[in-house]
Amino acid sequence: MRTCAHRVGDIVTDATGGQHYSPIHSMLDAAETHFTQRVFWRQKSMKKNVGGFDKVFRIAAGLGLVAAGVYFQSWWGAVGLVPLFTGAVGWCPLYAPFGLSSHKSSDAEAGAEQNPA
Repeated sequence: MRTCAHRVGDIVTDATGGQHYSPIHSMLDAAETHFTQRVFWRQKSMKKNVGGFDKVFRIAAGLGLVAAGVYFQSWWGAVGLVPLFTGAVGWCPLYAPFGLSSHKSSDAEAGAEQNPA
């Protein structure tokens, strides 16, 4: 069994005299970069697009469907989890590709506060 003479994160001098981090450290850097890119993509793609009346309606409809499913002992009540989830989270995956939104953006709210009618 071959062992490594350096620890994770040590600066290693290779045969040509160049210095670099150990290979394990390079893999950790790549994994961290990948994770960071995924988090930023998710933050960008999951902007709130459900708000106001739409949110209240979704939560009420979801609770109603779940209650009806329990009352009638039907698995169709599980369908109520979809509007309940989208209302609670404030993001609808079907709105995203079409660019639809019922959520007031913070820019519009800030502008309304600065310029009252």
